[in-house]
Amino acid sequence: MNDVIRVLNNIVSWTYIIFFIVATFFILIAAFNFLTARENPEKIKTAKDQLLYAAIAIAIALMSSGIKAIVLDILS
Repeated sequence: MNDVIRVLNNIVSWTYIIFFIVATFFILIAAFNFLTARENPEKIKTAKDQLLYAAIAIAIALMSSGIKAIVLDILS
């Protein structure tokens, strides 16, 4: 049982870190695209999509922490 909990903690920790790194990367790229768009609607749309992907990555990271708490309550 302790092994399952330890593995779950490792998976959630890594998921949390990876998704926040990906979100930060998308936010930086989107900011660069907004700054260099110069009224190019296609590039502005790309930047908005990247911000959406960053928000989704952050939501997944936060959900992984919540799911971890729920599963640990069920297992213990």
